[in-house]
Amino acid sequence: TTNVIKHGRPGGECSISLNVVGPEAHLKITNQMPKTGNRKNGLPVGCSGLVGMEDRMRAFGGKFSTQARAGQWELEASIPF
Repeated sequence: TTNVIKHGRPGGECSISLNVVGPEAHLKITNQMPKTGNRKNGLPVGCSGLVGMEDRMRAFGGKFSTQARAGQWELEASIPF
């Protein structure tokens, strides 16, 4: 959710869903992208957020994907437990 605060549209909408399907947890986060530029809101910038998330998910046999589509940023991840 830190990336939503850092990079999302001010006052924009965000949705977060977490569902358990069989032996996996599925996470989906969507938020509105800003119309211009890259926001940081004064938060620390490590430039490894998405890469680190993907590495952690794959290390435990999970899946991870992101995409920008129609002004929305989408993150989907699943991990077995």
